Amino acid sequence: MQAKCFLRRTLALAAIAALCGVCRVNAQDAGAAPASDTDRIQKLEDAVRQLSDQNQQLQQEITELKSGQPAQVVTNNPLPFVVPGLNEMKLVLGGYFQGNAEFGDVDAYRGSFPGAKGHNERAFDRFKIRRARIGVWGDLGENFDFKLMGDFAQGDGFSGGREGFSGTDLYINYHRFAEANVKFGQFDTPFGMEQFSIPDMLTLTPERSEVTEGLRAERQIGVMLWGKPLADLIPEEKDMLAYYFGVFNGDLRNINANDGDNFMYMGRVEVEPFQGQIFGQPAWWKLGVDGYYSVDASNTLVSQTGNIWVQSDGSLKALSVQTHSDSRLAGGADQQFHCGPFTLQAEYLQTHFHDAVAGLPDFTAHGYWVIGACQIIPRRLELVGKYESFKPDQLPSDDLWTTTAGVNYYFRGRGPGDITLMFDWLHTQDHFRELNPSFGAYRFDEVMARMEFAF
Repeated sequence: MQAKCFLRRTLALAAIAALCGVCRVNAQDAGAAPASDTDRIQKLEDAVRQLSDQNQQLQQEITELKSGQPAQVVTNNPLPFVVPGLNEMKLVLGGYFQGNAEFGDVDAYRGSFPGAKGHNERAFDRFKIRRARIGVWGDLGENFDFKLMGDFAQGDGFSGGREGFSGTDLYINYHRFAEANVKFGQFDTPFGMEQFSIPDMLTLTPERSEVTEGLRAERQIGVMLWGKPLADLIPEEKDMLAYYFGVFNGDLRNINANDGDNFMYMGRVEVEPFQGQIFGQPAWWKLGVDGYYSVDASNTLVSQTGNIWVQSDGSLKALSVQTHSDSRLAGGADQQFHCGPFTLQAEYLQTHFHDAVAGLPDFTAHGYWVIGACQIIPRRLELVGKYESFKPDQLPSDDLWTTTAGVNYYFRGRGPGDITLMFDWLHTQDHFRELNPSFGAYRFDEVMARMEFAF
């Protein structure tokens, strides 16, 4: 209706402008030498013809709007468009692609060792479509936003058997008050800074650390209250404090059923004590703490993307609850520091498993990772170094250590819409296998490359 009124007003203004033009021409003619009747009629006909052309074009646009089709606007550089299905105030179509090339001791950093128990195709050289996601998101009215995104690349070797296209982020969020948003649906849970606070397109290495993959709660279906309490109270310091508290099924993503009457309860708090400049460079420092508690029924898969269950030869596999229910109590702390071309990130996570596996005593899997990066050519070329340590805590000295050295090249400048190339060398050492040489090698090397882009 607003578009129709706008076009009607435009038609009226165009008609007035044309008539004014005729009157102006006549007035100018009146002050000049008398023109013949033929000249005056010709000018009037030209003005009427121009008005008729404008009217025809506007009528065509009205017809296209009524039919729900976009008006054909002729420009030198036509822009892509998405047509809202109903009354969305904003509708965006987008996604991203990430492809890997992996050579050497593939997946050794995850505890999958060549020749080890449970060895499969993940340990061979390969090209892999890591993620291929597409979705729509936008605003519904003034107080709601939403996101519907799915992934084509599900057969990635460590996603719990997921195959074909499936949902990743599927939610609606009420954002009337910046201090208290309410999100419902399926989305990343607020546990683990590397997973929750760093999007897939902004990680500094192709893959996240094993402690993150093994101990994070992955995407879940549930509801979350979150916000920035200082957004209206101190607008200039709105990012100083943020909180996230959610209740979830605790059964990983794309599973609508709950494994019992219990839920997963999770919370995270972030504080940004500093934002300003250091030596003339923009800088900020952020701290975070998080945790969750969950009770799981028997046969529940609790580690879908990471390996945390230690086998007799020191290799790792995914963990499923067996025979009877168990409980998980997790906690973590993290920090992010950025100053000009420098980035420093670090995180510690731990999860206590009670009666997780039949015959296995309680254990507390834990670990940490530290990463540093420097852009030697601003927003183009970046050097990266990372160290991670993960202890499943099920066998004596079952620590797994990985050191990563890498280089990132950003074709369009560092950002979520970039085209990026990553090259990394990963050196992994397993302490248990080092102390028990009968199981084979304990040092492993992998070369990993990634090409990614967003649209």
